[in-house]
Amino acid sequence: IKILFENNFLPTVTGFALNLLLLFLIRRFSSKELGTYKYLLEIFAAYDACLVFIHHFLNPVLTNYFHFSYLFARVLPTQELMSFHSSSYAVPFLLLTLHLLYRYWTVSRPERIALFSNKLFVGA
Repeated sequence: IKILFENNFLPTVTGFALNLLLLFLIRRFSSKELGTYKYLLEIFAAYDACLVFIHHFLNPVLTNYFHFSYLFARVLPTQELMSFHSSSYAVPFLLLTLHLLYRYWTVSRPERIALFSNKLFVGA
């Protein structure tokens, strides 16, 4: 069992399985009244499943050097991979912003909810 935790295998499988379970629950048990909000929830779960694999394959390490912290990959310590790893965590913040905007508009300006069905709005 020590090998499973050393290689981050067990947390990866658990994280991926829980996100798949969440996707199943959203698809199976969410009502039609949720509309496009259901897709936003699905995007959260799908992207989190991707983040689990990104984190597993890069296997990052945090190192302190003269009071500065550096993040680098154990497998291929390149600047591009670590920039990709760090920036991939910004996507959930964008999704959270959309989530909060949707909830705010639902309460205060329900006429704007139709914008979430507009392809140009979603693409922007």
